[in-house]
Amino acid sequence: MNWWGKILGAFLGFGVANIFGAIIGIWIGHQFDKGLSADFSSMNAADQEKIQASFFATTFQLLGHVAKADGRVTESEIAAAEGVMSHLGLNADLRKSAIEHFNQGKQANFDWRKPLSEFAELARRQRNLKQMFIEIQIQVAFADGSIEAKEQNLIFEFARVLGFSKLLIQQLIVMI
Repeated sequence: MNWWGKILGAFLGFGVANIFGAIIGIWIGHQFDKGLSADFSSMNAADQEKIQASFFATTFQLLGHVAKADGRVTESEIAAAEGVMSHLGLNADLRKSAIEHFNQGKQANFDWRKPLSEFAELARRQRNLKQMFIEIQIQVAFADGSIEAKEQNLIFEFARVLGFSKLLIQQLIVMI
């Protein structure tokens, strides 16, 4: 049984609307877990591992890129990224790797298109996973209290590459 969708949903929901948000987050996470199980059930272990590795690396690289988009990475953005790491239950080695990916994404010469395109190709049929990716990006963009225009435009670009409409992303932003 998958639990990480429920855990991450509870974390994100609590951050937005305390206990009520956590309850809604758990329900959304449960729906995500059900969909993720269905998405991965027809795949072999090697394909699942590739998708999970791409999700992991791309998520933290682009978190770093979004956090740096408005010119400065704030303490609250770092704390939000660390919260994602904690709620994903990362061990010390994975946490170190996530921080390295985050720092790669902060670099001025980082080209986010390549890792995101690779993730989009690998996860082409995993809509729930791609949506969770976008939701994590939005949550960290809001970590400093508001989403800046540069951050929002990046997220719209990420969504376009992943096959989501701008309208859906606007709805997610309003929900978060």
